[in-house]
Amino acid sequence: MKTFLESFSEHIVTNYSDDFLNSCVIFPSRRSGIFFRKQLADNINKTCWLPEITTLNEFITENSDTQLADNLQLIYKLYKVFCSKTSINENFDEFYFWGQVILSDFNDIDKELVDAEKLYTNLSDIKQIDSTFFELTKEQLDAIKQFWGDVDFKTKSSGKEKFIVLWEKLYPVYKEFNEQLSNEKYGYEGKIYRNFVSDLNLKSKKFISYKHIFIVGFNALSKAEKELFKFLQKLGNTQFFWDYDSFYYDDKNHEAGFFIREMLQQFPSPEKFQFETGIALQKSINLYSTQTIVGQAKILPEIFKNSNITNENTVLVLADENMLLPVLYSLPQNISKINVTMSYPVKETTSLQFVYLLLEMQGNVREKSNKIIFNSKDVLSILSHKFFKDINSAKELKNEIIKLNKNYIEQIVINKNDIFFKVFDKSKTPVTYCKYICDIIFEIISSNLILNNNIDNLEKQILYSIYRETIKLDELINNNKIELTKHDTFVKIFKQVCENIKVSFKGEPLAGLQIMGVLETRLLDFKNIILISANEGVIPASNAAMSLIPYNLRKGFGLQTLEHQDAIFAYHFYHLLQRSVNVFFIYSSSQNDNGKSEASRFIHQLRFNQNLKVNEYQVSDKPGVFQNKNILIERTEKINLKINKYLNNELKLSPSSINTYINCKLKFYFKHIIKLKEPDELTEDIDGIAFGNVFHKTLALLYQKYIGQNVTESIVENIKTNENIEVTLKKIFSEEIFKNEFPDNLSGIYLLNFQILKKYLIRLLEFDKKNSPFKIIGIEMNTKFPIKANNYDLTIDCFIDRCIEKEGKLIVQDFKTGNIESKVKDFETLFTANYKYSAMRQVIIYALSLEKTNVVKPELLSVRKVLTNENNKISIEKNEIKNIKEIKNEFVSHLQLALNELFDKNIPFAQTDKTENCKYCEYKQICRR
Repeated sequence: MKTFLESFSEHIVTNYSDDFLNSCVIFPSRRSGIFFRKQLADNINKTCWLPEITTLNEFITENSDTQLADNLQLIYKLYKVFCSKTSINENFDEFYFWGQVILSDFNDIDKELVDAEKLYTNLSDIKQIDSTFFELTKEQLDAIKQFWGDVDFKTKSSGKEKFIVLWEKLYPVYKEFNEQLSNEKYGYEGKIYRNFVSDLNLKSKKFISYKHIFIVGFNALSKAEKELFKFLQKLGNTQFFWDYDSFYYDDKNHEAGFFIREMLQQFPSPEKFQFETGIALQKSINLYSTQTIVGQAKILPEIFKNSNITNENTVLVLADENMLLPVLYSLPQNISKINVTMSYPVKETTSLQFVYLLLEMQGNVREKSNKIIFNSKDVLSILSHKFFKDINSAKELKNEIIKLNKNYIEQIVINKNDIFFKVFDKSKTPVTYCKYICDIIFEIISSNLILNNNIDNLEKQILYSIYRETIKLDELINNNKIELTKHDTFVKIFKQVCENIKVSFKGEPLAGLQIMGVLETRLLDFKNIILISANEGVIPASNAAMSLIPYNLRKGFGLQTLEHQDAIFAYHFYHLLQRSVNVFFIYSSSQNDNGKSEASRFIHQLRFNQNLKVNEYQVSDKPGVFQNKNILIERTEKINLKINKYLNNELKLSPSSINTYINCKLKFYFKHIIKLKEPDELTEDIDGIAFGNVFHKTLALLYQKYIGQNVTESIVENIKTNENIEVTLKKIFSEEIFKNEFPDNLSGIYLLNFQILKKYLIRLLEFDKKNSPFKIIGIEMNTKFPIKANNYDLTIDCFIDRCIEKEGKLIVQDFKTGNIESKVKDFETLFTANYKYSAMRQVIIYALSLEKTNVVKPELLSVRKVLTNENNKISIEKNEIKNIKEIKNEFVSHLQLALNELFDKNIPFAQTDKTENCKYCEYKQICRR
């Protein structure tokens, strides 16, 4: 069966491809636009322009005169207006939560084009509240208590009286708040939408510049969106395409068709547009009940195995975002590509808990006789955190504190270069807490950015997110001169800000197993559907969004209610079934957060439909059922033919690929034999490879004009000027990160990385200055190292960071921005499957590629520790390598043994036994290590 996007693509290619240059296609989400772009490219059989592809939100915001404001800034501005109009002297931390609620209400009001003055009308008679508002919810009563203190709701309607007073103040707040935003040309999303549709005639030139506008795949629309669609409809160049199924559309009482029935009447699709669908067609629908919540993830390998489904054309839909990590860790071994498109909440992560530990320690810090006193338990908690627990200095500090055996300890004497110097420092006042937190996060990330000693990529991105939000909070506090004298006040604000952070995953959407939230599936069709957390109370959600607007008023004024929310969930649920073949619903029979231990009512509806059969299974969550099995890839003729390409130099062998084979044969198979695409990591990050590239290319450019020259102390001093480093770093940053479009101002993650890179470059230049004079022989040199393996002559391609000449000796330098190991017990250990010896093996091969020319010395430079001279010297058997010839024979002999294994047709590709190598492996999700 054709997907909806396939049918739509064929329709417009057949009828409108000659006009694509002046056409615009508007989708409800970016993801549906990406899938459509691929489908369109497959359908076009001639050279032509593609139409503009955008989302409705982008279409409105990009053509609006109002700029979207930061949420934190909006809430603070609302707080100031609220205090001035209500004379309620709340602290900002006490207002923050309810500020979010009020802002959300304002957003709903504007998107639905509601007359705010009429909504927030004066209620002169207390009896009106009984007929207009019915009963206040517990949350609304809590709001009254928040603003007015304790109220006795059992006597004389005093709670309702208080609510009326609060209610009557909200329109003046709304009016003043919006006037201030209008003056600054900023707004929240609802205000931007309202402003946009209020002057559509002024924007008509933009709309009529398109020959065709195609609006595709929407369902529930706000009043503002409907007004825009009506206006576009009148222009005559707009067509509407709706994705639905007669299964629920023809049933006037079916909630899944609640919005679509209205939309099709107002904005009908072209008569000649046809698409395929069929919920009622024969399909396999399976319902699994597990005893525990995490058990839902654990049965995934069995479902994939028993159902014989592949990761292609398959989507894993998570109704509960908290299931993401259990799912990722439970996927079967043969899933080769995984693309995650959803968000993960920060509030339960170890990164945020670490920051809370810092704040708790600061809250307990005391000063006595001009000495800073720490609570011993606070200090031990921080030193025991996963970020620090394996660091030697942390272990030493812990032992020292335990020996003292005191509840409180004086400030510890710490080396100023140690990260703990900043951690165990007293932040003067709560106003300076933001800087304190940012400084420590900066130090953690800068010391772990590449190797991530105890920080995986998820935690790193979470730290970035906390860093970014903390900077925003710091700017808010300082720009508005917010007085924060109490520790608890800051902690309340900080927690409310950070616990709403969600880290977004983005993957390549066009291949592999898709993992999405319910909303991300809009307009997308898959053959195989697996829906996890299919519990009542999760899908649909049991609670409407928090609001101060009572239910009856929301309903009367056309604002979204719980019924609307249920209809939206119903549409997305049934849309998943429209073109699917194999459907798997998984729910937990244990109580979830909403107290529901039963399957969703949508599934009950399927059970009682005579045209559909639901196969039901109860799964026992037995420990150890889903244990990992070692993966072993046996050699085949096809694999050996691929490997033989290295023997005739058709494929290039590098020290890096040799290291991959030594450390894990299976990883070599994934990466170099079948060239398996690495699973996508989190977005908005500069990954380790990009970070290293920027560092190496910047250093190369700084020294470029000095190749072949003697570099003196004064030359290094000239290179090391702040202006020179910044200009060069910006140039490379622009090329490598921003594709030659450097922003006016760096911010967030990019600014943090820029600062770290600058810091590393200065350190290395200080090292060069200290070790000058020297002559630069080459930078980023390509060399070759010939070697025999299995009686074949091989060539290893080398790429040397820098080669210098000093005191008649060539020094081959390899720069590393993370931790490195430069000492090893013996050659046997050097060639064991241990990733920490990779850098040593690599730089020795580099040095061997030049050994015929001169005395050559290999040198590893960790830019983090380059000034301490800890890792520069490479030693084997406690002997520093001063001349590569001294160790050539023994090293080459061990290298040949490894290469002989690689080219032995009988040795399979097996997982490494050294699980430490798996910690940051790109393929660990496949191996489930």
